[in-house]
Amino acid sequence: MLFDKIIGHKKIIERLKLSVDNNKISHAQMFSGPEGAGVLNVALAYAEYVLCLHKDNKETCSKKVSDLNHPDIHFVYPVNTNKVITRKPVSNDFITEWREFFSNNKSHYIQDWYEKIDISKKAGRIGVDEAQNMVKKMSLKSYEGGFKIMIIWMPELMNIPTANKILKLIEEPTGKTLFLFVTENEKDIIKTVYSRTQLVYFNRLADSEVRDFLISEYKNKIINLDMASDIALRSNGNLTTAISILHDDENENKFEELFVMWVRGSFKADIKVLIDWSNEMAKLGKQFQVNFLKYAARVFRQGLLENYEAKELSFLKVEAEGFSFDKFIKFVHGQNISDMLKELDLAIYHIERNGNAKIVLLDVSVKITRGLHTKYKV
Repeated sequence: MLFDKIIGHKKIIERLKLSVDNNKISHAQMFSGPEGAGVLNVALAYAEYVLCLHKDNKETCSKKVSDLNHPDIHFVYPVNTNKVITRKPVSNDFITEWREFFSNNKSHYIQDWYEKIDISKKAGRIGVDEAQNMVKKMSLKSYEGGFKIMIIWMPELMNIPTANKILKLIEEPTGKTLFLFVTENEKDIIKTVYSRTQLVYFNRLADSEVRDFLISEYKNKIINLDMASDIALRSNGNLTTAISILHDDENENKFEELFVMWVRGSFKADIKVLIDWSNEMAKLGKQFQVNFLKYAARVFRQGLLENYEAKELSFLKVEAEGFSFDKFIKFVHGQNISDMLKELDLAIYHIERNGNAKIVLLDVSVKITRGLHTKYKV
């Protein structure tokens, strides 16, 4: 069963299984959890449990589900027009890409999906044309005589006209119908939809769960217990981040070089250096920029820990030639760290949503400069 492959969430999985065993399946459920918690995987495993539990050919049924090829499971996800699909895009237009995206990822990051279907410079959405398809699919009889299941990923990207069209479908489902909404931001979901679902809330993964996954999944990569523990701690329960850190460790030297150049320009308040730095960073691609900003945030946090003599919790230092980490950390303190981290998070947010990289990076550079020049007041 797919539940056996899920990382973490054991108590929730037991409750979900029990609801099926006792034939008490709520027809519309909202699975809400943070990015990188693997909630979409749980939704698919739950769908498999519902469809395959009482089948004589469980293995065949399970394989159809894991291949995303079961006729009674339907998927909805944010899409937009691209070079191939030029009008009225719906999920069905991208089903091949969806199967590849799903099977090749242990966690599912929305920006990776946008890049997969070549809409990274646009915002994905779940529109009215999608709603019409949803109504049509869920109004038909089940192909195999059991439940019909629709998994809606990122329902927070559904607009009001779409929500209005599917309300009756959710309120008055036909036959054995199950809607699974999978969200990272339930507060952004249209209230008329949200209020008609049963909320199932997922916490972030434990560091030990991320660590054990890395050790098990990357046996052929040089990764030991200490390295896996370090990455797990840095990822803060986000499997997407953990995998990204693992693959990006080869960029660590490049990050370090760019970080030193950046903070030196900030210390000197040299706007020309910061402009040149921003221009160079803008050439390196969106994912690199995001990962660098996350790296910078980690350095600031570790600097704060060392500055306040919590060295046992510190695991990251910048050791570039001619750069004194010990001198740098004296400028990171309780009266500027919060604002600087907030600005880094905001810059990540704008870059992920296709903001102009040069402008975003220069803006955050100026704000970091201001932060590093904020003196500690007793």
